[in-house]
Parts: sequence; C-alpha cells; structure tokens
Amino acid sequence: MSATAAERCPWCGSTITHAKFLQVQAAIREDERRKLAEAEKAFKDRLAKEVAVQQQKLLKERQALDAEKAKMTRQMKKEVAEVRQILQKDRDAALLKKDAEFAREREAMQKKIQDMDRRMKRGGDVADFETACRVMDTLAKTGGREELLVGTFLVGAWPREIKAMRWSRIAPWLRRIDNWETCDQLSAAVLATIVNEQPALKSKLMTLARSRNPWQRRLAIATAASLNQRGRSQPAITRAIIAAMKNDPDRKLRLAVGRAERELAKAERRYSK
Repeated sequence: MSATAAERCPWCGSTITHAKFLQVQAAIREDERRKLAEAEKAFKDRLAKEVAVQQQKLLKERQALDAEKAKMTRQMKKEVAEVRQILQKDRDAALLKKDAEFAREREAMQKKIQDMDRRMKRGGDVADFETACRVMDTLAKTGGREELLVGTFLVGAWPREIKAMRWSRIAPWLRRIDNWETCDQLSAAVLATIVNEQPALKSKLMTLARSRNPWQRRLAIATAASLNQRGRSQPAITRAIIAAMKNDPDRKLRLAVGRAERELAKAERRYSK
C-alpha cells in the first residue's frame, strides 16, 4: 500500500497517511504494553505486601505460642522437682495430691495453647473438616511434636464431624504419638468424641491398652478418662480400660489410671444426683 494512502487516525479520526497510521498503531500498542506492565507490577507488589503482612502475623503468633510452651515446660520441670521433694517425705499421699494439681495446671496450659493455635493462620483458615484431616495426614507423616499438636487442634475444631469418623481414618495418627502433650490432646479432642458416639469401638481401646508401646497404652487410659468429661458418660468402657491397666508396669501410666478413676467417680456423682 502507498505510504501516502489516506487512513483514519485511531485516536482522533482525522485523515492521515498510511505511514503515519502505522506509527500511531505502534504507539498505541506500546502504550498498551506499558500500561499492562505497570498493572502487573502493581499487582505483584500488592500481593507481595499482603504475603509479607500475613507472614509477619504468623511469625508473631508462633513466637507467642513458643513462649507459652516454654513457660509450660518450665512449670513442668518445677512441678517434677517439687514432686521429688515431696516423695522423700510422704510418697503415696503427696504424689496423689501433686498429680491432681499438675493435671489442673496442664489442662489450663493446654487451653491457652489451643486458643492461640486457633488464631494461627497457615495460608488462610482451614475451610472444611476433610482439609483439616488431610493436613493432619501430612503432619503425621513428616511432622514433629509441635506440628502434630497443631494438626490435632485443627481436627478437633470440628467435633460434630469427628463423631462419624472411622477408626481406620485416625489409626496412622495414633502410631505417631510419642509424647504426653499430643497424646492427651488427641485423646480428649478426637478419640473420646469418636468412642462416645460409637461405643462399639471399645475393642479398639482395649487393643491399645494391651499394647507393648507405652504411648499407645496412654492413649487408651487418657481416652478412658476423657469419656467422662464434657458431658460424655461411658462408665462401662472406662471401667474396662481401668481394669486392663490397673497393674501397668509403667508408674506414670498407673498414675493416669488413678486420674481416670477420679474422673469416673466424679461423673457417677453427677449423674446420681
């Protein structure tokens, strides 16, 4: 086409040469590319800023959680030292009393940690129960004590959905338990809810109670105690677990049996009124 051919200007509509028309077209495309690049950069900058804010918020929550856990650890060490001193004077009576005090303190600390973990953000709130379970699946494969505890809190936030869970769904989680903190939280928040809703799972608890692994046995007795808390009442199951573990070779587990007996007695007093 001739460079002098008449064209319509895309901007103003006036008559221009074809060469000028090509120049205008090129300028328009360049302007559009520039605007697109600016918009893309602005979006990326805004996104990076939002991510940084969320990461900083998560870091602060995590630091507060770590501080609370460190406080609980110091308190536990202090309690152990006090128990040892008391044992030298009056072993049996003093140990029972101190165990009750320790249990109350531990429950209070766990509530604080649970409240804090509920406020934690992991890329946004967990949207549904199945997502919480998948997170727990991953943590059970790769995580440590703290990660498992956070996963337990995530799942425990869905009590109605927990009631219908199959034992096979939680079995991989149970095999990873190797500390009292996660053990007791999983028993109270998940196992007790499931067994209370599905009493036929008593046989699964009995299997745990006879395990060679002390953490599996602790899961059984901690669940037995929790079965008579928070409005739950399963005295027959609790008695069966207590009977199976009454003479457990582990002294700490025998203390846990005593706690389960006390929870059972309190529940029976409540329901006898």
